[in-house]
Amino acid sequence: MMNKRVSRYFLTGFYLCIMSFSAASADLDKLQNMCMACHGDNGVNPYQSIPDLRGQSLVYLRNQMAAFKNGERQDITMSKVAQLLSDDDINKLTKYFSEQ
Repeated sequence: MMNKRVSRYFLTGFYLCIMSFSAASADLDKLQNMCMACHGDNGVNPYQSIPDLRGQSLVYLRNQMAAFKNGERQDITMSKVAQLLSDDDINKLTKYFSEQ
């Protein structure tokens, strides 16, 4: 029960943080930092409920981001994040994390 409460507060804070800037005009460092907040510095994180991005293929990551963006795949955080990102942002981010 406590973990769910902490997760909700974390996700709410994270969402408010990402809403504070326009993803379309954000530079790559800001976008990477947004992802790293949950997924870890190099795409590896300590949370079992959050997938690691390191080691995932570029095609897989792009497909997942597209699914979150178009609503085919749903997640309380990732759906909102993906909708804020441009296709160019998604291409840059997925390239970065696929190369880790």
